[in-house]
Amino acid sequence: MVSVSQIAKSPPLRPKDHLIQQTRRQKEARDQVLEFSRDVQSCDIKASWLKNSERRLVRGAVERRVQAELQQHEADISERRHRLRQLLEAEEKQLLQELEEMKETTVERLAKMRERAKVLKEKRESERIQVVSEKMDQLFRSWSLEWTGTKTFSQKGPLSACVLKAPDPVVLIPTNTI
Repeated sequence: MVSVSQIAKSPPLRPKDHLIQQTRRQKEARDQVLEFSRDVQSCDIKASWLKNSERRLVRGAVERRVQAELQQHEADISERRHRLRQLLEAEEKQLLQELEEMKETTVERLAKMRERAKVLKEKRESERIQVVSEKMDQLFRSWSLEWTGTKTFSQKGPLSACVLKAPDPVVLIPTNTI
């Protein structure tokens, strides 16, 4: 019979320092994982820094381009304003000159008023003369008809009897004068 104490004890299959080696291997694996994780983290930081740097560079380039375009646009606007200002000043000078040329002095206005008064006076006078002439013609015709109806021709001939003395002209004086 074999005793129980003898059966239970079998020789160890693993060496005694197996746990130490296993712990060392786990520690080395953990160190490798930590090292890898640090490397990855370091690469992530570098990549992030590179991305941010590149983004800043691109943003700076875009901002510089935008600023350059804005400055060019402002320069164009300023140039356009300057040209428009010059054009406006030229037009204003031209209009002022035209106004000065059109502006009548008091002497010119008085001369125009006198000329107009003279023209109106001449027109009224010619109308008056025409009316007087028509009235005289009517008067002459009426007297002529009366005389020819009452008188007969004389023996000296037809012309001697027709000599008439014209009546005194009637002068009409207008009451409205300027």
